[in-house]
Amino acid sequence: MLIKLTKYELLKKWKASRYFLIGYLFLAFVLILLMKLYLWNNNLSEIINQNSGQQLSFLFVCSVILFFTATLILSMYPFFESIYRFERDLSGKQSVLELMIPIISWKKILSKLIATICAAIVCLTLVGFSIFAAVFIIGNFNQSVINLILNHLSLNQFKSIVAVGYLTFLILEIYMLFFFCIATSKSFSHKKRFAVPIGIGVFILSVVIIGNIGLQMEKIPIHTYHILGINYSLSSLFFDILMFIGLLMGTSWLMEKRIEH
Repeated sequence: MLIKLTKYELLKKWKASRYFLIGYLFLAFVLILLMKLYLWNNNLSEIINQNSGQQLSFLFVCSVILFFTATLILSMYPFFESIYRFERDLSGKQSVLELMIPIISWKKILSKLIATICAAIVCLTLVGFSIFAAVFIIGNFNQSVINLILNHLSLNQFKSIVAVGYLTFLILEIYMLFFFCIATSKSFSHKKRFAVPIGIGVFILSVVIIGNIGLQMEKIPIHTYHILGINYSLSSLFFDILMFIGLLMGTSWLMEKRIEH
């Protein structure tokens, strides 16, 4: 059932995001093309020193700013979209299929988390590809750019995999914290003027509690390890795992006992 529900969540995300993704690809292509035209067979310094340099440099800077703004929006899109959709689901705006299927709440939550991570991977891949394409094309198709990236990845394969895995887990924790705050607020009231302040208050209180416990965990590290030059402790890892499980079970209980029934 979890697999079927995850497929359904992925299908919903695709239907809601496909035009946004296509629009981003088109915009990125146009902006990269414009930036390349400004720098065609010229250095940026030479263009700025030309008679129309101020206009060209202004357009170039605007293109760069718009390009990176679009990449930032796409990077953050899965996060805001998942939070918005989860809030709608708890407000009774689920699809007919979801309302008819008696599914354990933790499976619903996990399916949403998996679908969100998949969406984030797609969006971040598009962002990385577009940035790489921009650097490669604007750099006159310099092969050294590709070699530099490939050499860096080949030298740090294990560290890169561990870093990506740890970062993914941290993102899941953040999602679960937001889900828990939304579920807590909805368990008191479905009216936004009451639910939003409650959710914000629960979020602030949760961050304070988690931060204080995390500081205490650092005092008993058990074992210290490094990821990309940053020190972490085994006790903090155990705490993160327990916190994720606690948030998942707490959100599931609120959905089953206080919201959906």
